[in-house]
Amino acid sequence: MKMTSLVSIGVLTLSLLAGLPSAAAAPKAPAESVWVTRSDGALQCGMAEPQTLEAGAQELMKAGVKVLEQRKQDDGKMRIQVCGAPQGTGNAYRIAKRDVKRAKKLGFVTP
Repeated sequence: MKMTSLVSIGVLTLSLLAGLPSAAAAPKAPAESVWVTRSDGALQCGMAEPQTLEAGAQELMKAGVKVLEQRKQDDGKMRIQVCGAPQGTGNAYRIAKRDVKRAKKLGFVTP
């Protein structure tokens, strides 16, 4: 009798869990897209202002590249602390894979 109860509880638990969304069902970026990045030109001590995300997106759009998503990022590298040195920040844009060549002509790279 105890074994039957345990099996029933196990089947009920699995039935309930089967109805929950899994991590695999979470939305993902389309496989046909890729992130491209480029330094935003910022220098330490404010000696050069960074390019805005919007300005970089405009540049890509003028070249016929559709921007799907955009974000600021840090390159993660250690840097010397001196005025005028690169800050290590950049702009990243998710674009269609077919547009990578156009973006690379503008100085963007794929990570």
